[in-house]
Amino acid sequence: MLGKLIATLAQGLIMGTLLQGITWSPAAIGGQFNGSGWEWLRPFPLFCAVAHVSGYLWLGSCWLYWRTQGPLQGRSKSQAAWLAPIAVVLVAGVVAWASMLNEHYAERLLQLSLLPPATGLVAALMVLFALGLRRRRDALPLVAALGMVVGFGLMAYAVFPLIVPPALTLAQAAAKPRTQLFVLVGFAVWVPITLAYNTFGFSLFAGKIRG
Repeated sequence: MLGKLIATLAQGLIMGTLLQGITWSPAAIGGQFNGSGWEWLRPFPLFCAVAHVSGYLWLGSCWLYWRTQGPLQGRSKSQAAWLAPIAVVLVAGVVAWASMLNEHYAERLLQLSLLPPATGLVAALMVLFALGLRRRRDALPLVAALGMVVGFGLMAYAVFPLIVPPALTLAQAAAKPRTQLFVLVGFAVWVPITLAYNTFGFSLFAGKIRG
């Protein structure tokens, strides 16, 4: 459990550190990092780490609600109910804070063509989540929670085409075509295998677990 917590915190810290920007010197050949190495301890990366943890906790409680029955399902239901607003507020906080970090982010995140659909989608997902808990549609809360990755999708949209904000674009940071082809072949072989054994695992342990 401690390992999973550390991994989740690290994901949030990495995302927050990249979003706030990498300190570099364009005067050096090809650019050179000239930060302290402690940028990940600033408020925004730490906030992103907390948001990640809350999101994963919410997903975990929804998954348990879907897969279990009895007292464990009851506890998972109550946990999911109070974790949901916390996770949504924190993810919204990440989006709002990110828009203040960089003019490029603000220009993209605050578009009138983007905000209403994103807000409507989040509201619809929360309604779906509440209905799933109230009407005992056990899979719906998990579907709604998974849909909330829209918040992190907005972050990817805000950053694009930057890959190491605000220094390098995706094209500048890309590997050589030969390397990309090598990785593509590897994915083409291993992704179907991974999907197959995961599908087998889910089918083997299908059904409710009483706890």
